[in-house]
Amino acid sequence: MLLIRASVARQEVSGASGRTRLAGGEGYAAPVSSLSLRLVDRTACSPASYRVRERAPGEVDLVVLHQTATPPGVAESALDRTKAHALVLDSGSVLQLHGWLERLRFGSGPWNSRCVTIEHRANLPGRYHLGSPRWAGKVAREEWSAEGRRAQVLGARALLARLREELPALRFVGAHRQVDAPRKGGCPGPDLWREVGEWAVRELGLEVVATAPTGADLPPDWRRAPTILGEPG
Repeated sequence: MLLIRASVARQEVSGASGRTRLAGGEGYAAPVSSLSLRLVDRTACSPASYRVRERAPGEVDLVVLHQTATPPGVAESALDRTKAHALVLDSGSVLQLHGWLERLRFGSGPWNSRCVTIEHRANLPGRYHLGSPRWAGKVAREEWSAEGRRAQVLGARALLARLREELPALRFVGAHRQVDAPRKGGCPGPDLWREVGEWAVRELGLEVVATAPTGADLPPDWRRAPTILGEPG
């Protein structure tokens, strides 16, 4: 079983061991072995109508990263309706909304058949122009802060490490913009991708998925080294 069936079960899980030095000698990321996953099971509270079928483990080879573009303080009942397998909160806790093997109707478009969709509660810039942040919408815009996002980033990294352990076919990581550029070209944004997606490439050995015909490639400034660092293990 990949999931403990309890509506509010909380798990403290340490991530897999792995490399800790960032490529290029930029420093050390938080060691994979030190990451602790605070997983809250909300599968009993999330709409079963979002689920199509249970997949075989070998069908799931991709994790797709999103940001919600919503303000903080959303009601728990609304969070349960997030169209994703998991939602990473600002605190670093992770709400598991559906089993990892569930094929969802929503979230990542044509990749739904093969992916785990992960949302981050955030409305961070979708891009930067001459150093100035740009957002897709006008609701509760949030600027990037490494200190303010540290807990969320470490929670997301712990989740990816856990998925890497549990899903035998998991090989790729992608951004929402790579499958839905017309509507979501700034999702999850350069900051979250750098700290979570790029970290997964460098530390977990995942590959960036090939961009879908409906998407857009990752811009060069998204591919920079993570800046949220920890002590070397």
